[in-house]
Amino acid sequence: MLCHIRIAKPCANRCTTPTITAVRPKKAEGSIVIEPRAHELPGLLTEAGGHLSSLLRTELALAKAELSQNATRLGTGAAMLVAGALLALVALNVLASSLVAWIASTGVAPGLSALIVGGGFLFAALGFFLSGKRRLSAKNLRPSRLAKNLRRDVATIKEATHV
Repeated sequence: MLCHIRIAKPCANRCTTPTITAVRPKKAEGSIVIEPRAHELPGLLTEAGGHLSSLLRTELALAKAELSQNATRLGTGAAMLVAGALLALVALNVLASSLVAWIASTGVAPGLSALIVGGGFLFAALGFFLSGKRRLSAKNLRPSRLAKNLRRDVATIKEATHV
Protein backbone atom coordinates (compact mmCIF):
# COMPACT_ATOMS: atom_id res chain seq x y z
CA MET A 1 0.00 0.00 0.00
CA LEU A 2 1.36 3.41 -0.99
CA CYS A 3 1.67 6.21 1.52
CA HIS A 4 2.23 9.16 -0.83
CA ILE A 5 3.25 10.20 -4.33
CA ARG A 6 6.47 12.13 -4.90
CA ILE A 7 6.89 14.44 -7.89
CA ALA A 8 10.55 15.03 -8.68
CA LYS A 9 11.86 18.08 -10.48
CA PRO A 10 13.09 17.65 -14.06
CA CYS A 11 16.55 16.14 -14.11
CA ALA A 12 19.64 18.00 -15.31
CA ASN A 13 20.38 15.47 -18.08
CA ARG A 14 18.10 17.06 -20.72
CA CYS A 15 14.82 15.43 -19.65
CA THR A 16 12.10 18.06 -19.53
CA THR A 17 9.20 16.30 -17.86
CA PRO A 18 9.00 15.77 -14.12
CA THR A 19 8.98 12.17 -12.98
CA ILE A 20 6.12 10.92 -10.89
CA THR A 21 7.03 8.06 -8.60
CA ALA A 22 4.89 6.15 -6.18
CA VAL A 23 6.81 5.50 -2.98
CA ARG A 24 6.21 4.08 0.44
CA PRO A 25 8.47 4.13 3.47
CA LYS A 26 10.34 0.97 4.35
CA LYS A 27 10.10 -0.33 7.83
CA ALA A 28 13.78 0.47 8.48
CA GLU A 29 14.67 4.07 9.28
CA GLY A 30 12.49 5.94 6.78
CA SER A 31 14.18 4.78 3.57
CA ILE A 32 11.96 4.69 0.49
CA VAL A 33 11.04 1.95 -1.94
CA ILE A 34 10.12 2.77 -5.53
CA GLU A 35 7.30 0.65 -6.87
CA PRO A 36 6.76 1.25 -10.59
CA ARG A 37 3.37 0.14 -11.80
CA ALA A 38 2.93 -1.92 -14.95
CA HIS A 39 1.56 1.04 -16.95
CA GLU A 40 4.65 3.11 -15.98
CA LEU A 41 7.07 0.58 -17.51
CA PRO A 42 6.90 1.88 -21.11
CA GLY A 43 7.59 5.40 -19.87
CA LEU A 44 10.48 4.18 -17.76
CA LEU A 45 11.91 2.26 -20.70
CA THR A 46 11.54 5.32 -22.94
CA GLU A 47 13.26 7.49 -20.34
CA ALA A 48 16.06 4.92 -19.92
CA GLY A 49 16.49 4.83 -23.70
CA GLY A 50 16.68 8.61 -23.75
CA HIS A 51 19.31 8.60 -21.03
CA LEU A 52 21.29 5.93 -22.89
CA SER A 53 21.05 7.92 -26.11
CA SER A 54 22.20 11.05 -24.30
CA LEU A 55 25.08 9.16 -22.73
CA LEU A 56 26.16 7.76 -26.10
CA ARG A 57 26.00 11.23 -27.71
CA THR A 58 28.08 12.67 -24.88
CA GLU A 59 30.63 9.87 -25.11
CA LEU A 60 30.83 10.30 -28.90
CA ALA A 61 31.40 14.05 -28.51
CA LEU A 62 34.12 13.34 -25.95
CA ALA A 63 35.78 10.82 -28.27
CA LYS A 64 35.69 13.33 -31.17
CA ALA A 65 37.24 16.03 -29.00
CA GLU A 66 39.91 13.66 -27.74
CA LEU A 67 40.74 12.47 -31.28
CA SER A 68 40.96 16.06 -32.47
CA GLN A 69 43.31 16.93 -29.63
CA ASN A 70 45.43 13.85 -30.34
CA ALA A 71 45.58 14.70 -34.05
CA THR A 72 46.87 18.17 -33.18
CA ARG A 73 49.50 16.65 -30.91
CA LEU A 74 50.46 14.19 -33.66
CA GLY A 75 50.91 17.00 -36.19
CA THR A 76 53.01 19.05 -33.79
CA GLY A 77 55.11 16.04 -32.87
CA ALA A 78 55.69 15.12 -36.52
CA ALA A 79 56.76 18.69 -37.33
CA MET A 80 59.23 18.62 -34.43
CA LEU A 81 60.64 15.28 -35.63
CA VAL A 82 61.17 16.68 -39.13
CA ALA A 83 62.87 19.80 -37.75
CA GLY A 84 65.11 17.63 -35.55
CA ALA A 85 66.02 15.39 -38.50
CA LEU A 86 66.96 18.41 -40.64
CA LEU A 87 69.14 19.85 -37.88
CA ALA A 88 70.79 16.45 -37.41
CA LEU A 89 71.62 16.35 -41.14
CA VAL A 90 73.24 19.80 -40.94
CA ALA A 91 75.19 18.71 -37.86
CA LEU A 92 76.39 15.55 -39.63
CA ASN A 93 77.59 17.64 -42.57
CA VAL A 94 79.55 19.93 -40.26
CA LEU A 95 81.02 16.97 -38.36
CA ALA A 96 81.95 15.20 -41.58
CA SER A 97 83.72 18.28 -42.94
CA SER A 98 85.50 18.72 -39.61
CA LEU A 99 86.62 15.09 -39.74
CA VAL A 100 87.87 15.54 -43.29
CA ALA A 101 89.81 18.67 -42.27
CA TRP A 102 91.31 16.89 -39.24
CA ILE A 103 92.44 13.88 -41.32
CA ALA A 104 93.85 16.27 -43.95
CA SER A 105 95.80 18.15 -41.25
CA THR A 106 97.62 14.91 -40.38
CA GLY A 107 99.25 14.94 -43.80
CA VAL A 108 96.76 12.87 -45.82
CA ALA A 109 95.63 14.43 -49.08
CA PRO A 110 92.29 16.28 -48.75
CA GLY A 111 90.67 14.17 -51.46
CA LEU A 112 91.73 10.94 -49.79
CA SER A 113 90.55 12.13 -46.36
CA ALA A 114 87.12 13.01 -47.86
CA LEU A 115 87.01 9.55 -49.43
CA ILE A 116 87.82 7.90 -46.07
CA VAL A 117 85.11 9.85 -44.22
CA GLY A 118 82.55 9.32 -47.00
CA GLY A 119 83.29 5.58 -47.07
CA GLY A 120 82.86 5.31 -43.31
CA PHE A 121 79.48 7.06 -43.45
CA LEU A 122 78.47 4.87 -46.41
CA PHE A 123 79.21 1.67 -44.45
CA ALA A 124 77.31 3.01 -41.42
CA ALA A 125 74.33 3.90 -43.66
CA LEU A 126 74.43 0.44 -45.25
CA GLY A 127 74.35 -1.19 -41.80
CA PHE A 128 71.34 0.93 -40.74
CA PHE A 129 69.57 0.19 -44.05
CA LEU A 130 70.00 -3.58 -43.79
CA SER A 131 68.98 -3.62 -40.13
CA GLY A 132 65.84 -1.56 -40.89
CA LYS A 133 64.98 -3.76 -43.87
CA ARG A 134 65.23 -6.86 -41.69
CA ARG A 135 62.95 -5.33 -39.03
CA LEU A 136 60.38 -4.31 -41.64
CA SER A 137 60.11 -7.71 -43.31
CA ALA A 138 56.63 -9.20 -43.64
CA LYS A 139 57.52 -12.04 -41.28
CA ASN A 140 58.51 -9.65 -38.48
CA LEU A 141 55.44 -7.45 -38.97
CA ARG A 142 52.95 -10.32 -38.87
CA PRO A 143 50.74 -10.10 -35.75
CA SER A 144 51.76 -13.50 -34.39
CA ARG A 145 50.24 -13.04 -30.91
CA LEU A 146 46.93 -11.96 -32.41
CA ALA A 147 46.85 -14.96 -34.74
CA LYS A 148 47.71 -17.29 -31.85
CA ASN A 149 44.95 -15.80 -29.67
CA LEU A 150 42.40 -16.03 -32.48
CA ARG A 151 43.25 -19.69 -33.10
CA ARG A 152 42.90 -20.35 -29.37
CA ASP A 153 39.53 -18.52 -29.26
CA VAL A 154 38.21 -20.46 -32.26
CA ALA A 155 39.30 -23.73 -30.64
CA THR A 156 37.58 -22.75 -27.37
CA ILE A 157 34.36 -21.86 -29.16
CA LYS A 158 34.43 -25.11 -31.14
CA GLU A 159 35.01 -27.05 -27.93
CA ALA A 160 32.19 -25.24 -26.12
CA THR A 161 29.71 -25.79 -28.95
CA HIS A 162 30.95 -29.31 -29.81
CA VAL A 163 31.43 -28.44 -33.49
